[in-house]
Amino acid sequence: MEKHLYICEFCQQEFKPTRRKVQKFCSATCRSKNHHHKNKLQIKASNEIVSETFKEPEKNKIAIEKISASGVGNAALGTLAANTATALTKQIFVSENNKPATKKDIQELKNLINTRYFEVHNIPSDMYGRKAYFDMGTGNIVYYDSHQNCYVLPI
Repeated sequence: MEKHLYICEFCQQEFKPTRRKVQKFCSATCRSKNHHHKNKLQIKASNEIVSETFKEPEKNKIAIEKISASGVGNAALGTLAANTATALTKQIFVSENNKPATKKDIQELKNLINTRYFEVHNIPSDMYGRKAYFDMGTGNIVYYDSHQNCYVLPI
């Protein structure tokens, strides 16, 4: 191993080498920072050269800045077509359980929550043909006939 000190090419500090061959940098951090710094300078220089080489004439810039009615119409039709295609795709491929709730769905849920009577499906109708309902207010089973007359089931 080397006995004398080297100078780091990135941070310019003296360091004792840890490898057998000549080292340029004191650490892996300085080595990677040097690489990134060098690449940034090359990219910046190449972008300046490219932008100077491909400058557009002033005529084209003026033509791009103008807006025409046909261009606006084409953009609107394109947006409408894209939105329609997206909506149709969602309608076809998204299952009913994964579709977002609408205001109507939320209103139906609110009405259902605020409902006082729920039909009980596992209790058969009584001998008069009245269906059984559970009264959320009182906690009792009640029967309704066709005239909406309420009959409470005796406990």
